[in-house]
Formats: sequence, structure tokens, C-alpha cells
Amino acid sequence: MSSGLPRDVDYSENNDAKLISVGVVFIVLAFISVLARLLSKILKHLPITSDDVLLVVAFILSLAQTLLFLASIDFANLGRHTRPEDIHYLAGLGKGIFVAALVQPVILYCSKLSILILLRRIFITPAFHLTILILIGISTAWFIATWLADLLICLPIGTHWHDPSKCDRPQALVDLITPIPWILTDLAILLAPIPIVRHLQLPRIQKLGISALFLIGTATCIVSVIRYTTLFYGMHDLTFDIAPVAVWNMIEADVTIVCAALVAAKPAVCWVLPRRWNEGRRRRWVGWSGSEIARGEGRGRSERVGGERVPGHPSTIEVRKLDAEAGCQKSSPHALHNPSITKKISGAKTLLLQQWN
Repeated sequence: MSSGLPRDVDYSENNDAKLISVGVVFIVLAFISVLARLLSKILKHLPITSDDVLLVVAFILSLAQTLLFLASIDFANLGRHTRPEDIHYLAGLGKGIFVAALVQPVILYCSKLSILILLRRIFITPAFHLTILILIGISTAWFIATWLADLLICLPIGTHWHDPSKCDRPQALVDLITPIPWILTDLAILLAPIPIVRHLQLPRIQKLGISALFLIGTATCIVSVIRYTTLFYGMHDLTFDIAPVAVWNMIEADVTIVCAALVAAKPAVCWVLPRRWNEGRRRRWVGWSGSEIARGEGRGRSERVGGERVPGHPSTIEVRKLDAEAGCQKSSPHALHNPSITKKISGAKTLLLQQWN
């Protein structure tokens, strides 16, 4: 990034309104989404788990980053043209950019990890667990590499704000490479549950609804790509031209949090909406209701589980967990209490299923 100052510019021009409006709107959306996620746990009488804690941590850091950018409008002239006699603002801006570069990966990592842990708890097949562990390993490794690169790419650290021109080339290399794996892991996380959902014993409309719930995260990918392009804008007037990067930093962090929270926030939405809306949209699980099982009218095909033939699709228990985690109604106890299924689950998982029953 060049720290050169422009000539013949309108110094009254600024991005104050854009920075403030975007920062406030998106952090409020993130707050509402996280609150809905926690409220959903309370309504379903479920304990607060590690994925919820990670999401809260991500929100707190995103709030801190938003406040940093908004404060930078005054103390670092962010979004405004800098006069030659006000060049001291560049040091404050350099410090703000350095801190944001360290905070942003932590926000994205905590949000991704929250989604992965939630998916691992919902879908209990061994193959899917292996997929989740691989994605966690890749995300963790790349988070550590990205964070260390941002921290150590230009030493001593004070060079980032005392003489930023010396950091231009190495920082540009980091900015070019590091976002790409983040975007690819976003895509992998979005696509991972789709094959399992596709084979669930559910009406097609419900399959599409559940798939759409996970595919909400496509917004994260789109925002990440847009933010990636802002890193290559020309920086002839650093304090003014860096504003789009700050704007999309805030949007990316908050949209990622919103998408991660909404996956398990449906009970809160159902609780807030009018009763008639909930009743009109209440789902009916086919093949596993008590009356249909008693009459032998379940539509599920027979599958082998643990050496025994069990009616219904083997992923029925995953449907129940998904319903308990993200649905409006209680799950049926029949699938959860089938000994031939529950004996295949670890003690911790069995306790969790009992809580969701």
C-alpha cells in the first residue's frame, strides 16, 4: 500500500456515513442472530455447547473490530482524505489495520469451527465425522498459518505504522494468498451436509428446506470473494482508499456469524412468529409418527443397522437430531429409543439424544 498523499482533492469528501451505517447495521444483525441461537437452546431445554461459545466469542471480536473501525474515523482519519500537514494520521491507521488483520481470521475461524462442531453433532455417520475432522484440521492449520503470517510478515512489528512502505510487498503477498483457502473451506462446509440431507427419508419439499438452511452460507462465500477483490484497489490516498476494505471486513465478519447462527435458530424464530404462522408451517415427519408405525404404514425402506434389519432409513436418527436442534416441534421418541441404533452411539452421544428426546 502506498502512503502517498493526493493533490487537488476535495478534502470535504469522506466515507463517514458508509462506515457508520454498515458497521451498525451488520453488527446489530449479528447480535440478533446470536441471541436467537442462544434463545433456541433455552426454548429446547438444551445446554449451551462449545459451538455456541465459539459463536459468542466471534461476535465479541467482531463488535471490537467494528468499534475499532468506527473509532478510526476520528483518530486515524479513516475514510477521509488526509492533508499533507496531517500525515501523522497514517501511524494511527497503520496500527488499526494491523490489529484488524489479526482479529479478522479469529472471527472467521471461530464461526467456521462453530458450524463444523454443530454439523458433527447433527449428523452422526462415521464417514461424515471423518469429513468434519478433516475440515477442522484444514481450517485450523490455515488459521494458524494466516495469523502468524499477518503477525510476522514484516518485522519489527512497528514497521507496519512507522514505515509502511517497507511492508508493501510482503503484505501484498499475504493478502493475495491467504483468502483463497478460506473461501474454498467455506464451499466445502456448505456442500458437506447436502449428500446426507438428500438421502433422508423426508418429503422433497422438506429436503429442499433443510438444504436451503445450510446453503444460506453461500452469502459468506459471496461476501468473501467481494472482500478479496477490495484488497487490490489502488491505494493512492491510504486513509480514504482503505475505506472499502474496512467496510467489507465488517460485512464479512458479521455475515459469517449470522449464517453460522441461523442454522440452529429456528426455534426462536418459531417462538417469535404468531402462533397461526407456526401452525400453518408445522412439519409432519412421514413414516415415523407413532400412529403410522403402529399401522405399519411407514414409507421408509428396511436397512441393516448393527447386523439387524431396522425399518426406515438409517439416517432417521439424524433427522430427529436436526429437528430437535433446528425445528419447531418435538422429535418422535421411536427412533431414539431403538436399541439397535442407540447401542452404536457413544455414551456422550446417547446422553445428548436423551436430552433431545
